[in-house]
Order: sequence, then structure tokens, then C-alpha cells
Amino acid sequence: AAEGGGGGGGEGGGIVLKQWQRLPKQLLQEHCQRNKAPKPEYYSSQRGGEHFCRVRLPDGKDKAKDTHFSAPVGGPSAQDAQHTAALYVLFQISPTLQLHLKLPDLYADRWKAWQAAPPPPPGRGGGGGRGGGSGRGG
Repeated sequence: AAEGGGGGGGEGGGIVLKQWQRLPKQLLQEHCQRNKAPKPEYYSSQRGGEHFCRVRLPDGKDKAKDTHFSAPVGGPSAQDAQHTAALYVLFQISPTLQLHLKLPDLYADRWKAWQAAPPPPPGRGGGGGRGGGSGRGG
């Protein structure tokens, strides 16, 4: 049996995907395509050796209606943080979906854990938009 299948070389970051499995970023992008929405945008950052990610779902027509999500959990790499953030967005959008059936084990386990004990919802209005960082240097 030939390995691979044409898609995403190394996209899984060490995760071996079965043919029917999807990574969270793929699922979120498919969700956006189904809703005729622009692609999600990922913004990674690093705190204390752990990677975190913020996701912006562009509105397409009105920038003021963009939706921002900051994942409350990070990952060991920027790639993992992006997948975790995509999973978090999917959970905020539709927590009752049985997505764990499509996800590789690492993310399927997290999805099931969140269904049992949901993560905190995204903060509304936290640092909305331009420039206003509170860090004044130390």
C-alpha cells in the first residue's frame, strides 16, 4: 500500500493520519468553505516555552464583524498550537458535533475531554484590535 495520498507533507507534525482522519485546521477550513466564509487566519505566540495561537475568522464583508478566538491551551510547537486553536474554535462553534470520530487520537481525546468539561469561552472584547498593548516594558 502506498503511503501518503498526495496531501500535506508533514502537516501533522509527527501525527500519523489514517485516510479518513482530518486535522483540526482542515476541519475548520472545511467549515468556513461550507459557509462561504474566508479562510481562518492563525497568529502564533510563545509564552514560557509553550506555543499559543489566536484565530481570526474574517467576516468577508465587514471587518468589524471578524470573530477572534484566543485558545486557552497551547502546545509544544506552533503547529500543534494552531491545531489546538482550530479545535477550540470548532468547539465554540458547534460543541455537540461528534468530531472526535474524524480526528486523530491526540485531538479526539481533547475534544471528548472538552465535551465533558468545556474550556472557558473566548473573552469578549479582550484587547479588541489595534495597538492597545498593556505591556509598557520593564
